[in-house]
Parts: sequence; structure tokens; C-alpha cells
Amino acid sequence: MLADSVLLEMGVLLALAAFLGVVAQRLRQHPVLGYLLAGMLLGPSGLHTVRQPEVVAIASETGTALLLFVLGLEFSWSRLRSFGGRVLRLGLGQILLTFAVVWLAVWAVTQRPGLALVWAGAIALSSTATVGKILEQERRLDSPIGRATIGTLLLQDVAVIPLLLAISALGSSPTSQISPSVLGVLGRAALFAITTWALGKHLLPWGLHWLSGRERRELQVIFGFAFLGLASWAAHALGLSPALAAFLLGAFLGESEYAVQLRADVAGVKEVFLCVFFASAGMYVDVTWLATHLPLVASVAVLAVGTKVLTTWAAARLAGWHPHLAFPIAISLAQLGEFSFVLVRQGIASGVMDASSAQVLVILTVFTLALTPLALRLACKRVDFRSGEKTPKVSKKGHVVVVGFGPAGQTVAAHAQNAGLEVTVVDLSPKLAREARATGAATLVGDATHWEILEKAGVPEAAAVVVTIPDDRDALRVAQLAARAMKNAPILVRARHQATVPSLEKLGVVPVGEESLVGEVLAAKLLDALGTEVPQGLPTPRPT
Repeated sequence: MLADSVLLEMGVLLALAAFLGVVAQRLRQHPVLGYLLAGMLLGPSGLHTVRQPEVVAIASETGTALLLFVLGLEFSWSRLRSFGGRVLRLGLGQILLTFAVVWLAVWAVTQRPGLALVWAGAIALSSTATVGKILEQERRLDSPIGRATIGTLLLQDVAVIPLLLAISALGSSPTSQISPSVLGVLGRAALFAITTWALGKHLLPWGLHWLSGRERRELQVIFGFAFLGLASWAAHALGLSPALAAFLLGAFLGESEYAVQLRADVAGVKEVFLCVFFASAGMYVDVTWLATHLPLVASVAVLAVGTKVLTTWAAARLAGWHPHLAFPIAISLAQLGEFSFVLVRQGIASGVMDASSAQVLVILTVFTLALTPLALRLACKRVDFRSGEKTPKVSKKGHVVVVGFGPAGQTVAAHAQNAGLEVTVVDLSPKLAREARATGAATLVGDATHWEILEKAGVPEAAAVVVTIPDDRDALRVAQLAARAMKNAPILVRARHQATVPSLEKLGVVPVGEESLVGEVLAAKLLDALGTEVPQGLPTPRPT
């Protein structure tokens, strides 16, 4: 049966991608390289193990939509603004300079503005998924290179929206001129964007708020993905890119108070989305074509990467970056990325890109992604050598993270604030989070048993963590996650049952079991652990 064949081939593809991803990681490469290689090996031009066209189509469309939805959730307008003017000037300069130079060069050779648009857009973009992960592993996210690179990548994410619309518009007009068909595409795109904004800003958060009161939190994830499917279908029906719909919906939803929890809930399957996306991209590589056109591909790769490094370096210098930082920044952004694949696919679907040009761009993307880990690490080492600095150590910010804002959490937070400490409250209930925000505390709506939530709350940099949630199993899980990230910082945990105390003590945390006065006891122990005077009226902490 066809369904059996499709399931078997998808299973083989994912299994090989997982294996090669592990191999790539062992070789200090990003797993993405393994996923791409799996697609190349099993695809139509490789071993041809994947024989059903439906497998390629399903993997491609599903992987693209799911990955871009997750990337949209991770996008943040407020985070983009926080990088400051110099980073924003760098990002805008990099995109515009690279796009202009590549577009003029391709147009001069081919006289095809639509094809030049796809080439310029694909080369101007870099890989958020790959570079962000490497910078995190190298502890460079807060370094000057890290902030410049991440800020530029966020701007590139925004640039994808007009690029996809422009490719769709040019594809609708055979003469690549402004025509009623082009205006129709732009009009439908504007209507779709407004509708998606209304859904992502109002209807979806309302639905998530309604579901937040239910026992099963996974219903929120199902609800979000249901809207993703409907939005992708609507975009396709309007002649727009489903990828555009996925990213827009994720980006608009990413500004809601439920975004952090949604990101945490899908974090476990994000790698699956990455795997499917890049494995399907690898299946588009024609190995036979590559072998016969290797000199051409190599020449284009040198020209494209060289051009991008030079334009990015120029943008960094114009934005005011020192020369010894401008070059590493340019190297970190030299690769093509996941959105380059999306633009190529849209170019093919719109009829503005031929198969040979698509092959060159896909192979160029694979090649530059393969070199990114090595190039980025060498660039960072060059900065260390020139500046004489090593990777900066994380400094303690001095805030207290309170997990749970029930009566005990409210008591702890109030006494901590009265002592002049900054407090961040994490609670799964939006209502309690709003109550905490009203007291002046920073708040986060989310399940603290997910590491992504604790990381967002700043646990690695916190002065202390106090866990007040009543469920002993969840409290132990939070304590385990916090203990892995915190060194020599107090962790205090509410323990309702004596059976939990030994497990907590093994972690080196302070269990508190006095049920009737648990809030006061936790507050007293917190202030004592931080060396702050314990006010009268609170219990005197007993030695632990």
C-alpha cells in the first residue's frame, strides 16, 4: 500500500538523519549537516531509497511550516529593539548592501529581475538555527560578536516577509512589471497580514487563556498548531507562501504572555522540525548534477561568500564597529541559511527560478552551513587573541526567582521585595502572574519544570531560587534543574511530605516542611541565606 511505503520511507529518512546528526555532533559540526546529508543520500539522486514523491513533498511542506512557526515564536520585537541602534544599523546595512550587490550582479548576467531577486535574498540571509546554537554553546550570546550577530539575524528574519511577497508578486506577472496581478498579490498579502495579526494578537491569546484553566496543558499546543494549519491553508488558497503564514503567526503570537510556555512545550519537538526541514532540503540536491558542474559551483561559492563577507564587513564598519570585531562578525554571517531554502522553493513555485539555478543555491547553502561551525569558532578565537580576553563569565544579577505565587510564594516575594531584592515570579496561572506583576515583580507565565522557562527567568544568573509549588514531584524537578545551573547559590524548596526531603538534601537544597508557616519560614531562610537582616516577626532560621 502507498501509505505503508510513505511511512516506511519517512521512518528510514528520520532514522538516518538522527544517526548522521549524532555523527556530525561528534565531529563538532552542527547536527543540521547530518540531516542534510541524510536527505542527499536517500533522495532521488542518491540511493533513491525515498521513491515516493509524496514523501519529499510532505516532508518539505510540513518541515518548512513547523520550523518557521517555531522560529516565529522565538522572534521578539522587544528583543530586537533592545540590541540598540548600532546593531540595528549593522543589520540593515548588511541586508541592503548584500542584496544590492548580488541583485545587480545576477541581473547584469541574466537580465532576469525575478531570478536576481531570489539570488540576492537567499545570499543576504544567514542561518538563525545554526549560528544561534553555536554561539550559545560557545557562551558568546552576550559578547559583542554575539549581540551583533543575533541582532542581524533577527532583522534578517523580518526581511523574509517582504522577500517572499516580492517573489510571489513577480511570479504572478510574466513581464516582472507592476501589473494588476502584482497589485492583487500585494493586496491579498496585506489583508492576510492584518487578519493574521488580529488572530495572533487577540483570538489566539484568548483561546490560550481559556485553555490555561484546563488540567491538560498540551491542549494549548494543539490549539496553536490547529491555527497554524488553518493559516497555512488560507495562505495557499490566496496564492501566498504557507511559510510566510507560519512565520507571521508565530511572530505575532510570540509577543503574548503565553509565548514562553509555548516555546518550552515545542522545544522537545523543535529538533524534529529541524530534522524534517533540512533532510527534505537535502533531497533536492542532485549529486549527479553537482559532479558535472563542480567547477561552476565552486566558483559561485567563492564569489558569493566573498561578496557577503565584504558587504557585511563594510556594514559593520559603517555602523561603527572596530575592525578587529567587524571581520569576525562578517565571518559569523557568511553562510546561507534555512530561509534561503524557503526563498528557493518559493522561486521555483512562482516560476522565476529554473532548476539549474536552484541547484546551485541549494548546494551553496549546504556547503556554507558545513563550514559555519569551524569558521565561527576560528573567528571567536581571533577576537580573543586580538583583545586578550576570554569568554566572559556570567555575573550574578542578584535577583530572586520565586516559583509559584500562591500564599507561600506571595509571602516570600513580599519579604524579598521589602528587603530591597529584585524578584522574578514564575507561575503557570496567568491570573496569579498578573497579581505578581501588580506588586512590581517581573513575571513569567510558564511551567517551571521546563528548563526553558527557568532559563528565561534568569535562574543561571539568580542570587537564589525559592520553590513554593505544592506538588512535591514538580518541586523536586524544579530543584534538580536549578541545581544543575546554579553554583553556590541557595535553593529553597517547599516540601509538603517528609519522603521528599532526602532527595532534596542530596541536591544540596534547603527543604522547608512546616506547612502552616511555610511562607514565613521560606522568607526567613531566603533572607538569611543572602546575608540580609531577617525582620522581626519572621521565624528564626534553624541551622541546616
